[in-house]
Amino acid sequence: TKGIYITYDDPRSIKAKKTIIHNLGIAGLMDWELGMDSPNGELFQASIPDCFESQNCRFPSQTIPGGLSLSQTPQFIVLQLEDAVTNYDFANIGEFTFLLRNANPTYPIKDSLGCTPTFTGYFSGQNLDYNMVNYASRVGSVAMRGYTMSTTATTTASTWTSELTKLKSDFQTLAQATPIGSRAPYFTINDDYFQTLVNMGVKFDSSMVANNPILKSAIWPFTLDHPELIDPSLCNQFGSCPTKSYNGLWEFPIITFDYANSLDFYNFQVTSSNYASLMTTFKNSFLATYTKNKAPRVINLRWNYFSNGWFDTINPTKQRFVSEFLNWVTSGRNDVFFATESQVIDWIKNPIPLSQMLAKCGTTTCPNPQVTPENSCPNGIQTRCAYSGGRFTVCGTQCPTTPPTLGQTYTLSSTMTGSMTDMYPTNQNVAQATNTVPSAVSYTHLTLPTNREV
Repeated sequence: TKGIYITYDDPRSIKAKKTIIHNLGIAGLMDWELGMDSPNGELFQASIPDCFESQNCRFPSQTIPGGLSLSQTPQFIVLQLEDAVTNYDFANIGEFTFLLRNANPTYPIKDSLGCTPTFTGYFSGQNLDYNMVNYASRVGSVAMRGYTMSTTATTTASTWTSELTKLKSDFQTLAQATPIGSRAPYFTINDDYFQTLVNMGVKFDSSMVANNPILKSAIWPFTLDHPELIDPSLCNQFGSCPTKSYNGLWEFPIITFDYANSLDFYNFQVTSSNYASLMTTFKNSFLATYTKNKAPRVINLRWNYFSNGWFDTINPTKQRFVSEFLNWVTSGRNDVFFATESQVIDWIKNPIPLSQMLAKCGTTTCPNPQVTPENSCPNGIQTRCAYSGGRFTVCGTQCPTTPPTLGQTYTLSSTMTGSMTDMYPTNQNVAQATNTVPSAVSYTHLTLPTNREV
C-alpha cells in the first residue's frame, strides 16, 4: 500500500536548521508560514537568533523577564529630569525638593522598600551648574542630552561624536561624574547617533516613545541587537529607527500616559479645570500596564516643570498633581520600586522575584537625603566660576580658563573663581533676583558646609 509522508517543523527542527545556516554562513532564514503557530509564538521564537538577557541581549517584547509571574514581578518607576539646570532652579524655586526628600506631608512618597525617589538627570551642555550633575550621580545617575540641542534626525556621525564626547568630557572634568545613558534632543534618533553611543561605551538610550493608540505597547526595555523586531511606531515619530544592529546597547522606552492625545508628563499642562480628568487618565494608563506585565513606567519631566517659567515661582497645581499621582502609585502596594534605568537593566539581566526583593527591606541603600546640590561634590568642595558672559559652579577648586563651548578646549585654573554670593539668593521670588555679572569680580574661593540644607 502507498503511505502518506507528512513533514512539519517544530521548535527543535527549526533550531537545528538555524544552526546549520549559521555554520554555513548563509545570510538568513525565511519562514512560510506561521499562521498555525502556538499562541505564545514557539515557532517564531525558535526561528529568530538566540538572545539572552544574561548575555546583555533582549528582544523588544511585552514578556516579563525571567518568565516571572505577574505577582512576582516588581513595578519599577523611573524618574527622569532633563535639560540644563542651575542652582537657581533647584535651590531657589525648591523644584523637586518635595519629591526627592519626601518633604510633602500631604502626599508622602516612598516605595516598597521605604526609599524616596531616585532619578536620572539628562543634562545638556549649556547654562549648566556642574555641581547639579554631580548631585545626580550621587543620588541617581547621569545621562547626556546633546551639547547644543541643535541636532536633528539627519545629523551625521561626526557631529554626534563632537557633541557627545565634549559633553562627556565636561561632565567628567567639571562635575567629576560620568554619564552612562543618553537621549537624543527632541527624540531625533538615527543610525549615526546609535553608533556614536556604542563607540563611547554608553549603556542605554531613552529616546523611543510608545504612544501608538492602537498598539498601546507596554514594552520592557530591550537591546538594539535586532532592529528588524522593533515596532516602527517607537522610533519613526521624530527620528528614524535603527537599520543596523547595535549589540548590547539598551533602549529604555517611555510609555506614554495618554495615548489618545499623545500626552505624557513632559508635555501636558494641568490646570484646575482639567486636573480630575487628567488624573483619571494617568491612573488608568498606569493600571493598564500594571495589570498586564508591569513594564517600567517613566516619569519624564523638565527641571523647570513645576515653575510657571524659567526663574519663576512654583506652580502648586503641577506640584500637587505629580505628588498625588506618585503617592497613589506607591500607597497600598508592596511591589513598587523607584529605580534608575541602569538599575532596571541590571534587574532584567538577572531577574529577582518580588518576594526576594522585599526580603531585602531594611538592608537596601536608599538615596541619601543628606546629600544636596551644595555638598555632593567630593569633600563638599565646589567653586563658582565667573566670566564676563556669566557664571556657573564646578566641583573642585579650579575653573576652566574659558567657559565650556563646543569646539573649544580649556585648561583648569584658579584665576577664574568668583564670589558664591549669587549662588543661592535669599529672595524666594526668583523672577526678581538678578544673575548679572558685576564689572569687578571678587576672586574668593568658598567651600560650602556639608551640613547645609537647601
